[in-house]
Amino acid sequence: MNLRILIYLNPSNIDKVTHKFKLDSDSGFIMVTKGIEALNKIADNHYYLLVPTNNFEWKAPNNVSVIKYPYMNDALNNRYHFDSLFLSNIFNTYRHDIDLCWTMLPENVASLKAFFSKRREEIPVFCYSNWLQNSNSKYEPSYKWRTIEGAMDSDAFGYQSSHMLSYMKNNTFKGVDIDYTKFYKITPKTDLIDLSDSVIGGKIVFNHRISKESFFNEMLEVIKDDLTLPLWVTNINNSVKTKHDLIEYNSIKNRGDYFKELKKVRFGVSYHIGYSMWSMSVIDLMICGKVVLVPRLNAFIEMFGEGYKYFFNNKKEFIEKFKHLQCVNKGELILWGAYNRERAEELFTWEVLGEQLNKIFLNIITKKNTKKTKSVLNIINKKGKISKQELINLNLTDYGRMCSRAWNKTRIELMRDFGVKDDITKSETVFYSKDTQIKKDTLF
Repeated sequence: MNLRILIYLNPSNIDKVTHKFKLDSDSGFIMVTKGIEALNKIADNHYYLLVPTNNFEWKAPNNVSVIKYPYMNDALNNRYHFDSLFLSNIFNTYRHDIDLCWTMLPENVASLKAFFSKRREEIPVFCYSNWLQNSNSKYEPSYKWRTIEGAMDSDAFGYQSSHMLSYMKNNTFKGVDIDYTKFYKITPKTDLIDLSDSVIGGKIVFNHRISKESFFNEMLEVIKDDLTLPLWVTNINNSVKTKHDLIEYNSIKNRGDYFKELKKVRFGVSYHIGYSMWSMSVIDLMICGKVVLVPRLNAFIEMFGEGYKYFFNNKKEFIEKFKHLQCVNKGELILWGAYNRERAEELFTWEVLGEQLNKIFLNIITKKNTKKTKSVLNIINKKGKISKQELINLNLTDYGRMCSRAWNKTRIELMRDFGVKDDITKSETVFYSKDTQIKKDTLF
């Protein structure tokens, strides 16, 4: 089945000085692009990817239409902004099909549904929440109600961790009637890194942003007198650098170089002792086969499993294990690093993401039939190859020249039940009968 999927991002990594988007370092953008690559190995889809800028390193496969969309360059206001006029000008119902929408913004599900209604199409929406606002935040209650609305209106809702689901039930959605049967746990993922050149080096790494949420300054206060090895801090985030002889501030923009350096560290440390739903930086270290010192809190327990040795429960235990990891023999670091690597390979790779997304997409596509399907099928079989625009404009089917809500149901039925194909390398819909060969360029 060849689906056409509209992807609405949540671009939130924005330079505080230049106000420019930094997509190469944006976890949501990385998840989407890596997800597309993983899906391309198991499914034939076309993706309409709405981006705020074309300034990124990712090389889009030829089954991706990259469309520059006027996102707000402010992470807060972006959650409320939606340009339906822009989308209407880009997507023509006579030429373009949208079978499904994948959005990273729960706050915009209602707006997307309204846009699809304007097209006179009932298009299912998969919403993935890659960030959940703290219910104690000063931004409440506005975020809360828009998030609830998005969860209720979406056809499938993805959350990052069991901890996140528990938090939503006890805080965000408390007292609200939500259908949790359409909720799917989709943990963030990372690259499957080759470890042939991995070594136990002499540096510790703190590969998180310096922020209130990462508790870097609090952590530094705890370890400053017991730090005997260099501490590499990877994301300064425009913060003031705390001077210390053993702290190295070095931001690496290229993801390949970033992993190359991660493979050389001794161990990693995370001090997310407050509000936290997940940590992609931690699974980056896990896939590199590194020990990570983490709190026994939030999602870290399900990330590492109950039997993991290097949890800490309080400051005293943190400093004890921190000092231990600086001098412990390399054999133990290799042993527990291998444990982390095996767990990450099984649960946290992009290939796993592709399988998860594909199942969700196919599950929420409508199963209803329409009587007009046969008239469209007859024309496709007769012509062998025909575009949507020709089908509609030439008045060849029972639809006449009208695009109605039933069109998407017909399109899915044609592919699912009658083997009709759609050339995903084209931005506009072109149908082929099951006996007609599609000449595709390579996707990569």
